[in-house]
Amino acid sequence: MTLSRPLSTLAVSLTLAALAVLPGPGDAQAKMIKCGSILGPGGAYVLERNLTCLQVDKAGTEYPGRIGVLKLIGGASLNLNGHTVTCNARDTGPNAKDAWGIVARDSTMKNGTVRGCGYGVIASGSLVEGMTLDGNGIGVMLRAKFDGGGNVIMGNTAMNNSVGFGVFEIGGNTLIDNVAKDNEVGFETVDADVTLIGNVALRNRDYGFLSVEPGRLVGNRAEQNGVGFRTEQVSEITGNIAQNNVGAGFVVEPATRLDLVHDNVARGNGGDGFQVILPRDRSVGTLSSNYAINNLGHGLHVVDGFGQGLVEPTATITGNTLFRNGAGDVADDTDCRLALWVANRFATAAQPCIH
Repeated sequence: MTLSRPLSTLAVSLTLAALAVLPGPGDAQAKMIKCGSILGPGGAYVLERNLTCLQVDKAGTEYPGRIGVLKLIGGASLNLNGHTVTCNARDTGPNAKDAWGIVARDSTMKNGTVRGCGYGVIASGSLVEGMTLDGNGIGVMLRAKFDGGGNVIMGNTAMNNSVGFGVFEIGGNTLIDNVAKDNEVGFETVDADVTLIGNVALRNRDYGFLSVEPGRLVGNRAEQNGVGFRTEQVSEITGNIAQNNVGAGFVVEPATRLDLVHDNVARGNGGDGFQVILPRDRSVGTLSSNYAINNLGHGLHVVDGFGQGLVEPTATITGNTLFRNGAGDVADDTDCRLALWVANRFATAAQPCIH
């Protein structure tokens, strides 16, 4: 005699069979993503198609405004899976420049492209990795008004933007191994305590790296930009390379502590290898162990900051290597009133006080 299964067992079997053919969480979430989606809190999302979005305001008026094509919140993770998110470019009115691409709050995004937005990515407390930011106003924007601190921006490429990577008015951000190419400015940090490690600025028309206020520039490279590095009050400038830039390799402006400007290389630039602009009112420490070779300007050019009339040295220059620079290894400092020169290596030094 054949025994029938209890109804409860049969019901469980049918339920399990039905679940087996339902799409998994990743598949279901991928199909949910559309223009204006808010992803999270939590969850792993995969974008399965390109998105071109014209945003709308609360009244339903279309304009690429401040809403964001997509928004990630509360630990959400978005894999763009090689796809592109585009801000619609039909609107050329006053709001077009404010179009927001992807907004990330305490979340992660990777592996895609954002194009044609005022701000490609706006992040706070997030990881942005392996993204391409193409043809935006600012590729990645980190700013106090957007709660932009605490981010890791790693392995991204920003090209054809006004600014590739912009950090303004907020600290606690780290940029690692990113590439900024063919922008107006590659990396710009203003009023922000930020660390830049291993980044590359290539063919940016104005500056490769433009940094104001405390921060760290460690092991970065600037090549074929207008100016390689321009810094003011930056805490540490170590192990960077500026080569084949149109103008100067490094412009170090007043108030930077020179003690932590060391082991940098300026090679083959069209202007000075290093231009150091000194303040009048305080000592800025010791500049040491840098290399300036084959630049068309001076190897090391120490400048009286804005013609302030320095009456005694405010810096010590020691242990630097300066060779084969077109305008001379050392700029004219006839009475050594700008700096104390000790134990440098160079081929040309017109002044007897430069040792």
